[in-house]
Amino acid sequence: MLPTISVLMPVYNVEAYIWEAVESILAQTFTDFELIVLDDCSTDKTSDIVSTFSDSRIRYIKQPRNLGLSENLNTGIRMARGKYIARMDGDDIAVNTWLEKGKCVLDNNPDIGICSSGFEWFGSKKATVRFPEYNEDIKAQLLYNNAVIVPIIRTEVLIDNNLFYKTEAFPAEDYRMWAECIRATKIYNIQETLFFYRMHEKQICAARRDEQKKKVNEVRLFMLEYLNPNISDEDKDYFINNFAENKINSRKDIALLKKFARKLIEKNTTNKNFDEKALRRCFKKNIGISAYNFSINLFFTSGYSVGKYISFLKSMLFVHIPLKYNIRILYKTLF
Repeated sequence: MLPTISVLMPVYNVEAYIWEAVESILAQTFTDFELIVLDDCSTDKTSDIVSTFSDSRIRYIKQPRNLGLSENLNTGIRMARGKYIARMDGDDIAVNTWLEKGKCVLDNNPDIGICSSGFEWFGSKKATVRFPEYNEDIKAQLLYNNAVIVPIIRTEVLIDNNLFYKTEAFPAEDYRMWAECIRATKIYNIQETLFFYRMHEKQICAARRDEQKKKVNEVRLFMLEYLNPNISDEDKDYFINNFAENKINSRKDIALLKKFARKLIEKNTTNKNFDEKALRRCFKKNIGISAYNFSINLFFTSGYSVGKYISFLKSMLFVHIPLKYNIRILYKTLF
């Protein structure tokens, strides 16, 4: 009897975390799964710890050589026997209803090929993250950054469309994968925390950040060309260095971002690969958040001038700066 879900867990030297990660899968309320632990030639005690579990649903694969994350995952996709494929790392923790709730979405929505959820960072960074819920909003957000994490995927979507992780996209291989998948299927994000995503120092070294930014920008351009393949080099440069970064250093920058947003909406009319209303929502939200952050910085750098701050808020109403947050910050600062 084949399992319904194949959980792929790529690991490399995660002896400090692997037990907790595996245990969180074995504790799932949905139990018809196989857990494929893909060990990319760990040199620590990762394999010893995995071997302490006697559960027959665990398949431990020791790679003959170090493949790197993308190809390690691809071997897992090829050997998965489940109708669905779930993917998590060996240092993260799944909420016990993760598989059950993701499977429910896919079972009841045959047009959806990927189901993700909200998550919480823990470790050296703490935050709760929610991505857009619906497919068209997710697609628009992918112009800026990744909007899918620890997904459950229809295996046939990957195999039928020859969708595998790109080795050259590392360390933004996930972002690239979903940017490709969004062209082949619909994505849905459950609006609740179903995962705890560990952040530790190995993940945030300066060298890796620089390489990741480079690879992220490559995916951003991939998405931009999906919106319209005939984007000028000048517009590509502004998109990467300003628009996608929501870069605001002055009021003029906000006007330029808004102008460029209108240009992208117009460019989208050629192929209409994006929903116009979703684009408008996405652009307003991203520009609005950056304008809000700029307004707070303006207040503090203008000698706590309430007059200048209120004047700025009035001039920026078109980007929907959340007034209640401005008032809250102002109140806490003054009183």
